Amino acid sequence: MIETMVTVRKSPSDLPDLAKPENFSPGNLTDDMIARQMQQFDRNAQAVSQQAAAFLSPAQLQGLAKLHEQQRSMAEMGLKMSSSMMKANE
Repeated sequence: MIETMVTVRKSPSDLPDLAKPENFSPGNLTDDMIARQMQQFDRNAQAVSQQAAAFLSPAQLQGLAKLHEQQRSMAEMGLKMSSSMMKANE
């Protein structure tokens, strides 16, 4: 499962990797960029789920879907909060 997640996460993307401190800047935290990041998150979650369907049970896939939903919610909230904090410091 972890290999699947790592492989999907490392797939090429035109979006900056916000896990890298050098990419965490106001220009990368606009509303448009946050929406694009969340779309990428959704695509990655879907790819992981599709690949995991080969080795997870239906109950495990449901758990994975809930995990993705929770992670998405936290990621979006964190990006929006960071954006607001950076705007306040301008």
